[in-house]
Amino acid sequence: MSIRSVSLWTDKKAAAKASELYSEVDKSPLVNRRPTRTGRKRKRKQGRSAVDFVRNVVHSPFSQGFSLGVIILNMLFIAIEAEFINVDNSLAIQRASACANLVFIGIYLAEFLLKIYSEPWSYWANLYNQFDVLVLVLALAQWIVGIFTDQLSITLTGLKLVQGLRAIRGLRIVGRIQSLQVVSDALVNTLRNNVADIIVLMLMIMFIFGVMGHYLFSSGVPGDWGSMGSSLLTLWIYVCADGWLPYQEHLSSAGYTGSQAFTVIFIFIGNFIISNLFIAVVCQNIDDATEADRLDQMRKRREKKLMKRDLFLKKQRQDMSHLIAQQGGRNRNFQELLQEMVGTLRHEDIAAVQNLGCSLMWFDTFIVTLHYHENSMYRIQQTHFGIANCLAEYVDRRLQSRTQSER
Repeated sequence: MSIRSVSLWTDKKAAAKASELYSEVDKSPLVNRRPTRTGRKRKRKQGRSAVDFVRNVVHSPFSQGFSLGVIILNMLFIAIEAEFINVDNSLAIQRASACANLVFIGIYLAEFLLKIYSEPWSYWANLYNQFDVLVLVLALAQWIVGIFTDQLSITLTGLKLVQGLRAIRGLRIVGRIQSLQVVSDALVNTLRNNVADIIVLMLMIMFIFGVMGHYLFSSGVPGDWGSMGSSLLTLWIYVCADGWLPYQEHLSSAGYTGSQAFTVIFIFIGNFIISNLFIAVVCQNIDDATEADRLDQMRKRREKKLMKRDLFLKKQRQDMSHLIAQQGGRNRNFQELLQEMVGTLRHEDIAAVQNLGCSLMWFDTFIVTLHYHENSMYRIQQTHFGIANCLAEYVDRRLQSRTQSER
């Protein structure tokens, strides 16, 4: 018995000791434990919430206004720097300009990193974001060139070119204003789709008139029509319709009396027709881009409304399920819970019921039925009025006949 009891005591003690060791191992921070599914979901949810927060901050109206203000302020600093450096190239102005440039580059870089963190893939699908990246790369290159100017042995012309490219930062305003985006999209579509045909037509007309002008006027006016290059340059001045009178005076003074008809015909075709055709194409593309932008804004508003409705319905279902679970299980009727909550709801609270009274189709059917019922009641009343009139007339006739018979 004693041996058996010792063995039993030893087994119990071993089991207790093993449980203590397991608990110490679980509580030890040095053990590389695999996170549970709930922990992974919680971490994933926290990461999603952080990304959503950054996305909301980046796309908020305050952030957009701040970015627009920074771009305008950077343009003002570039203009002031160019003006003062040409007047007074002092060391203090150069240092202030370098500090301001570094601040603007830091803001652009922070904006880029936030947008990449919130939208890593969709960010590159936007052409305006790609242009912002190009501007940021040029700004960083200009900053690096400014630091290592002596080591890179850059000429003064190259340095001025790099500094002049900073003016491109002002075009980032287009990506912040919707109306400017519509106009720029229309211009890009015009250059991409329609301008090539108009340019080919214009070059063909200029080539024809250039050959004609070269053979007609090269002997008398060799400076303007002596070669194909000079002829095309003169015709381009005719197309612009600016400064063409001296060239016509050269032809008139050389004795070409019919040159006026040549000049008028080409200016009419090149300036009035081709130029106005280009303007008409641009206006048409602007109208198409404006209409497409309006439809896109309507689609986004519709999607936002649908998303809000879905979120509201999801939240309502969750609240209902939670309320039913708290009040006694899911098998309980929600109408009973509403009867217990009478007097506790406010007038703005929304409560879903299980009968047909919460259906819009049921309300429409009920209103139409009431309308038919009202019409039926009106006709029945008119029928009753007619019967009453007939009975009254019949009674009057009976009374009149009785009085006449008694006389």
